[in-house]
Amino acid sequence: MSVSIFQRAGDDRVESAVLAVLMRADLTLVRDLLAHAGGVGDALRAVEVAPATMRSAARLTAHVDWSFEVVTTRGAFEEEGPSRDRVRRLAGGLRPGHWLFVLTPDPPVPTWLAEPDGVAEESRDQVVWISFAWMADAVRDALGAPDRIVDARSHVLLTELVHLFDAEGLVHDEDRHDVLRAAPDPDGPSGADDAEGTPNVADVPDVAVGTDPASTARVSTAQVSTGPASTGPRVAASARRDTLLVTQPGAWRTFLDHAAYVCAAEERLPAEVEHLAFHHAGRIMAVIPRVVRWHPRVALSAAGARRLRDDGHHAAALTVESLVAAGRWGERPVALALLSPADDPATVRLSGPVDDPGTTEQRLTSLAVLRHA
Repeated sequence: MSVSIFQRAGDDRVESAVLAVLMRADLTLVRDLLAHAGGVGDALRAVEVAPATMRSAARLTAHVDWSFEVVTTRGAFEEEGPSRDRVRRLAGGLRPGHWLFVLTPDPPVPTWLAEPDGVAEESRDQVVWISFAWMADAVRDALGAPDRIVDARSHVLLTELVHLFDAEGLVHDEDRHDVLRAAPDPDGPSGADDAEGTPNVADVPDVAVGTDPASTARVSTAQVSTGPASTGPRVAASARRDTLLVTQPGAWRTFLDHAAYVCAAEERLPAEVEHLAFHHAGRIMAVIPRVVRWHPRVALSAAGARRLRDDGHHAAALTVESLVAAGRWGERPVALALLSPADDPATVRLSGPVDDPGTTEQRLTSLAVLRHA
C-alpha cells in the first residue's frame, strides 16, 4: 500500500488533507472533480470568462464558497445524532452560490442525505453527498484523461489524496468498481420475460424524503473551479436498451427503503429490461439495481402478503408487508418489481450521478451508455 504524505490522524487528518489539496490544486480541475463526483454539472461555478465587447473589456471573474463536511465512519447518517444535526446547522447558513459537500465512505447514498429533513427546501440542492470512492474514481479519470493537461503539483497532490483515502480504509474494492452479476432469485425464475408493453409514469403519490446537513470545513473565493456539464446520456442505435429510466416521484426513496419499484397494476415491464435507473432532482442516480423479479399484479395489503407467501413468494410477501407498514400507497392492486438492494453485488454503481435535467418521461436506455456517461 502507498504511504500518504499527510501525517494527521482520523477525521481531522482527512479533512485537513482534502482542504490542503483543493486549495493548492488547479481550480478548474478541482471544480470538475467535485461536479463529476457530486453530479451537479455546470451548476457548480468558480471561474467565468466574459469576452470583450464594444462597450466592455474582457473580464475574468472567480468566486468559490464551498464547505466540506468530512465523515470517516460508515452509517453515520443512518440515525438521528450529531452527524445529521451538524449538517442541518451548516445548511442553515447556506446562501446562493454556497455549497456544502458531505464526504462519507458509504457505498450508496445515505437515505437521509437524499433529501434531508430539517433543511430548507431552497437549500437542499446545495447539500451534495460524495463518497470517497466516487471522489477517488473522479481523480483517476481526470488524471488519466488523454485530452487533459494536469500540472505536476496538482497531479502529485491528488494522487496522494487518493493514497490517503486508501490508507484510512475509506475506499473498498467493492465501492470502487461497478460489479454486475446475475442476482440470485429468492422465489425462482423471474417473471420479467413474460411481461410485455411499454411502461409509463405510474400514478403513485409523491413521497417526501428526509436528510439533514451538518458543519464543515470551508473553501472560499479564489481557492477552487468550472467545467462542462453532462447533457444526459443518449442511447446509440446499436446500444442494447436493457435499463428502464424511472422518473416517478418518490421511486428513488422507495428503492432505498424497500429495494422495490411500485407502479400502477396495468403497467408492464418490457422483457428486455434487466435494470432500473432512477431520475431524481435532475440527475440519474449512480446506484442502478437489477430487477430480481416482476410481479404484475399484487394487492398491497396483509391479505395480499399472505397470498404471496402461500404461493411460495416469500421475498415478495416481506416486501409487501414493508410497503403496507410504510402506509404510502393505500390498499390497492399494484405492479411490483423486487430489486437488488443498494449494497448488493448485483447492483451497478456508476462513478457518480449523471446530470440529466431535461428528462420528464420514463424511457428505455442502455446500461452501457450510463456506465460511460
